[in-house]
Amino acid sequence: MNPRRSRSRLSIYALILTGLILYTCRLPPPAPRQVSVATPFDAPPTLTVWPPTWTPTALSAPTLTPPPNATFTIPPTRTRRPPHTPTSTYTVTPIPIPTLAAPLLAVVADGPLNLRAGPSKTEAILLQLPTGTGLTLYGFTGDWALVETTLGERGFVLDQYLLEVAELLAGPCREGRVLANVHDPERLRVINPCLTVRGVVTEISVNPDDGDVTFRLSVDEPYGFLLNEENWRQVRGYLQVEIIPADQALVGPPIIGDHVRLTGAYVLDKQNGWTEIHPVWEVITD
Repeated sequence: MNPRRSRSRLSIYALILTGLILYTCRLPPPAPRQVSVATPFDAPPTLTVWPPTWTPTALSAPTLTPPPNATFTIPPTRTRRPPHTPTSTYTVTPIPIPTLAAPLLAVVADGPLNLRAGPSKTEAILLQLPTGTGLTLYGFTGDWALVETTLGERGFVLDQYLLEVAELLAGPCREGRVLANVHDPERLRVINPCLTVRGVVTEISVNPDDGDVTFRLSVDEPYGFLLNEENWRQVRGYLQVEIIPADQALVGPPIIGDHVRLTGAYVLDKQNGWTEIHPVWEVITD
């Protein structure tokens, strides 16, 4: 290799390097780079709201100007209407009920039978009467009968469901307190103060405690409703009858086997639970 040619190349390289150095010295130094490293504890970025500030402007209330010649009318005050005063009166005329010359004894033949406040199916139902209930029959209006129960409830029932049994006033009835001379009247409750019944005398005795003549009656079939459960359970289905000492001078005792018609007070013996005629003030042998 030629040494001269080598020196010339070095000279050229030296000049180029010297020019680059001079050029580089004339440029401004570059800004240093900032490297930020995020860590888990860095604060969140700041949020800038736009616009940064806002000032509300107050609005003035509109002014209403009435049109010319405008008038305002206040509605009149309402007054309450006075209560209605009827100009006419209504009079309820009771329905005339024909009465019988003598009340009849009747029994409910097909129950339960409604006892109503008036002679119509639209009237209120007072009671429901079971089959066998004894009633006092006072009169009729159309298909309806005016009746009264043994406890004093009065009303109307359809006549077709009744069985007329016998005349109630076959014998004399007493006025006033029918239990006035009875021993221990508190144990008796009057169901019907005057009742006539027919039957056969089966037993007779005298009660040593009060002196009553007591006999038992096998009632005729139409009067079977006068017997309750205790009559059947305790006195073998008989109706007990008692003649008190105050009446024994006028009422003679019957004989066993006699068929009699007797009249007296139909009562409930509250102590024993059965029904009886007590006192009896007329006994007639058929």
